[in-house]
Amino acid sequence: MPGDQKLATPSRLRAGAVSAGSDATAVARKAVVALVEAVGALADAAVDRMLLSDERVGSAAEARRLLAGEADTEVLADKIQRVVFWRSLSSG
Repeated sequence: MPGDQKLATPSRLRAGAVSAGSDATAVARKAVVALVEAVGALADAAVDRMLLSDERVGSAAEARRLLAGEADTEVLADKIQRVVFWRSLSSG
């Protein structure tokens, strides 16, 4: 065994495990924060769209027809995809 290789002692293994656990915790925290922000942005967009619009919808079919013709539907879909992405990361 070469002299420059370090032996895996219990204390080194423990330190490595603690470091990996800390890194994983930091990543999970960031994912949860991003998820909360994405859900907030989605909720804001949905409420704005519903309350600031002059359109009134009487059925789900009518709502689908209205959404199909709207240009900002892609923006809302992007926000939904962000929520799904961050949710999948934060749930591990």
